[in-house]
Amino acid sequence: MTPGYAAFAQTEEPTPTHEEPTPEETPTHETPTPTEGTPTPTPTPTPTPTQETPTPTTTTVAPVAPSSPLPSVPPVEPSSVPGDEALVCHDIVIVYVRGFNEPDENLGKWAVDPLVEKLSPSTNVKTLTIDWPALPDRGNLDRGNEALVDYLESEHRQHPDECFVLVGYSLGANVIQDSLGAGPNVVSAGVGLRIRAIELFGNPYRRFDSPRSTPPEYRGRTVDTCNENDLLCDPTSSIEVGEACQAADLGSCVTPAHLAPTYVREGLVEEASRETACIVATGQACSTAVAATQGLPHPVVPGDTLWDLAVSAYGDGTKWRTIYDANRSLIEAAARDHGHASSNNGDLIFPGTALVVPPAA
Repeated sequence: MTPGYAAFAQTEEPTPTHEEPTPEETPTHETPTPTEGTPTPTPTPTPTPTQETPTPTTTTVAPVAPSSPLPSVPPVEPSSVPGDEALVCHDIVIVYVRGFNEPDENLGKWAVDPLVEKLSPSTNVKTLTIDWPALPDRGNLDRGNEALVDYLESEHRQHPDECFVLVGYSLGANVIQDSLGAGPNVVSAGVGLRIRAIELFGNPYRRFDSPRSTPPEYRGRTVDTCNENDLLCDPTSSIEVGEACQAADLGSCVTPAHLAPTYVREGLVEEASRETACIVATGQACSTAVAATQGLPHPVVPGDTLWDLAVSAYGDGTKWRTIYDANRSLIEAAARDHGHASSNNGDLIFPGTALVVPPAA
């Protein structure tokens, strides 16, 4: 068999997705049956904070497609954080901070679920939302800032080995940025070191009030995504229109381009979640679009095969062994961690494994 099994998801059976390579590349032993003996990670129950901190919820926003498609603005390109790759995170808390006028039903699900799916199955993940008024005035933003910082500090005291991923939409993105350095309440250095990644959507600070943008020490861990023509974050859209809507009423700035379902439909959430999962796994920026040509880590996601990665990197699936040989010990260790004697020469790869794709010779 060739390395053609799709990367294992937690509950799905991988299936071959490519043609068999030439005989000289064919492994000489049988492929283990993916459905036999593969342990399914047990989700960690979500603890309830014991202090008067924001109450965790599991609700998220159900996507409702807007009437017309809209083009997109690529995420801000993050840079690496020196030394951050040394941080090991086996327990992740994804904290979602709601946006302006966001409904309570299924709150944050549109942004959080795609990220959870891309994290390693060996990682214990819990999610919660911060309860704050989400209204566009400084007093309410400060209350959101206080609620977020209070929760992070309390959680860190109770579970100092946990890492955090902060996800914010619209005004929620501003609350996160305030909490990192510009607001009246700022996270401690200890909590700051445990913030593994930050994911922002429709962030008004990209366009307005720029001194409150993400502090430099966090930019290498931040994926800041704005949809094209989103008046609240896109600095290339009409300045006159943007300033007029801001002066009149924040609600007048909320066009279809700013709505969460638009970010989902345009593929921006999927793109951002892949990048964020890579930062969580490796501690540095590793855009999957350029990973193959720059030799950066590629975080395996459900559906990946070494054959497909070789096609993307080299235009030739039969060069899968180049990737396997460069990552042999990592791939084999992941296979053993999932209950297999071996990966069968790369047939079995698992989500969350960060593979280095060597540059083309």
